[in-house]
Amino acid sequence: MVSLFFHDGFNKVFYDNKQTCEHVTAEGIRARVNNNKIERLHNTVRERQKVMRGLQNDETATTFKNGFKAFYNHIRPHQALNRKTPAQAAGIDFKLGRNRWMGMIKKSI
Repeated sequence: MVSLFFHDGFNKVFYDNKQTCEHVTAEGIRARVNNNKIERLHNTVRERQKVMRGLQNDETATTFKNGFKAFYNHIRPHQALNRKTPAQAAGIDFKLGRNRWMGMIKKSI
């Protein structure tokens, strides 16, 4: 029954006899303007969130976001940055040592 309502609503909003659907093509990676970098970041976040089996509420989402931001910018080396973190590539080096997570925790205390 629900799918019938969805089908009727979909047809009412998105379909007419004139077939006025406009096809939009992707510009590609060499285009002057594209969203490849943000899509790559979204995929990285989604991969991690999938392993965690989602986020339960706003508090866990905020905790995840803050921890992932620290990880992404200060701990995780990036292939495109010659195996440096974004912070190191920007000239910010906290000298976290071999175990970067532990170094980050010690510096935050």
